Order: sequence, then C-alpha cells, then structure tokens
Amino acid sequence: SEMCIRDRLSMAITNYTQYTNYYYNTVNDSMPIDHFIYPESFSSVKTQLDKTPGMIEVYAERFGEYPFINEKYGHAQFGWGGGMEHQTITSMGGFSDMLIAHEMAHMWFGDLITCKDWHHIWLNEGFARYAEALWREKDEGTIGLKNYMTDLNRPSRWRAGSLYVQDTSDVNNIFNQIVYDKGAWVLHMLRGLTGDEKFFEILKRYRQEYSGGFATTADFQKKCEKIYDQSLDWFFEQWVYGVGQPHYQVNWQAYRHSLNSWKLKVAISQIQTGATIFRMPL
Repeated sequence: SEMCIRDRLSMAITNYTQYTNYYYNTVNDSMPIDHFIYPESFSSVKTQLDKTPGMIEVYAERFGEYPFINEKYGHAQFGWGGGMEHQTITSMGGFSDMLIAHEMAHMWFGDLITCKDWHHIWLNEGFARYAEALWREKDEGTIGLKNYMTDLNRPSRWRAGSLYVQDTSDVNNIFNQIVYDKGAWVLHMLRGLTGDEKFFEILKRYRQEYSGGFATTADFQKKCEKIYDQSLDWFFEQWVYGVGQPHYQVNWQAYRHSLNSWKLKVAISQIQTGATIFRMPL
C-alpha cells in the first residue's frame, strides 16, 4: 500500500496588527511567538496573548520541548468560532485561556503526532482537552485541576458510545464530547493509576517514539504498559473500547465495638445496566 502525504498551507490575509512575545527555551535562546490580530481587537486580547509563553513552558516541561522550536509559534485571528491548530501558528476565533491552551497542545498531539485514522481521534482531541486541565493545574493549583475535571465530568453524555470511534462516516461521531471530555478523563484516570512520575514519562516517551508520524490507541497502550510495567488491557478495554461507567450503590452499618471504638461495615455494588462490571481501584 502507498501512503499519500499532502502538504497544506493556511493563509490569513487582512490588515493585521502584529504583536510578538518570546519563549525562552534557554537562558540565551528565544523563539518568537507572533500574533496577527485585528487592530480593533488587540487591546481586548493582549492580556490573553501574554499568557502564551507561560503555557509553552508548562507543556514543554510536561511533554518535552516545543516541537517546532527552530521556527515559531503564534496566532492568526480569523472569523470562525473556536480555533484550528495549523502547525506553528494557530488560527483563532477567540482568545480564552482554555482555547489558547487547547490549540497549542495540538502542536504536540495532533501536529507532531497525529492519529492514524479517525477511529483514534481521541489521541488528538482528548489529549488537548486534558492539556487544558494541566494549564489550569499550573495556574490555579490542585483545586483548579479538580474543578476543571469536575466541569468535564458529564457521564450522561458518554453512555451512548465508546471513546474509540466505531462509525467514522459521520463527523458528529468523530468530534463530540465523548472524544474530548471522556478522552481527557481517561488520561486523568490513567494518571491516577500510574502516578504522576510514570504518567508524564509516558507522555514524553510516546512523543519521542511517534514524533513526525502517526499512532493508534494500541501504540499508546503499548507505551503506557512499557512505563507502567503492567498490562493495561483491562483499563483500555473498559474505558476506550467499552461504553458506560460504574453506577454505585453503597450501604453501610455502624456497630459499637467498645466504649470508644466502632466497626463500620460497607457494601459497595455496581448496579449499572447496559455496561459490564468495571474493574475499579478502591
């Protein structure tokens, strides 16, 4: 079989105001961050633009150095809603913290490494969504991370399908909240399972091995298992390829053991329908 590689060029042309920040990857070396903004918008978005170097620093620490350090990063304002992660300069319709963080993260996961096909799009979008949470963690601490992940915790919207996209014939199946929000939560749960040191080592090693190419969920799982040094078939089967989530029923009884102590008996059951019993660390 042949692989067809197409080069794409994004062009944005208007009477932009150009504004430049710098990312210092060493004490004596810097990379330009060039922003091209509508003149009438510049004063209202400058504060957000000035956060860009700090975001790159966070991601460089977590994922490895910014992939295109010998060129640049930046933003070109355009008329669409949201953003589009064009390599080295993202097209932006808005400039919220989370949008800047999300599209920037795609430089690592989406542009440097992309998914082999649409079935595995969570390797792009779920990773970028979790990168938003990592920026919130850096900006606001552990409580910021917790609050943001709580905002993304919408399991009622996850029950219908698997994170692995089964039907890629409909764009609404590919770009939906399962891919984005459950994808982020799967990474968050993986982090909780492996611990921070191994989790971020996984991301760095995954980036190193598949840099400049494409990857599948199986590729990512293999890298996770290499670092974690245990099989993760159960984790990926239930969270990436499976559907639903646990629904718990909890009962408890307390018994006085002595004058100053009690015994607590707890019974926890999974009572969900339409999904298998989940293996859950307790």
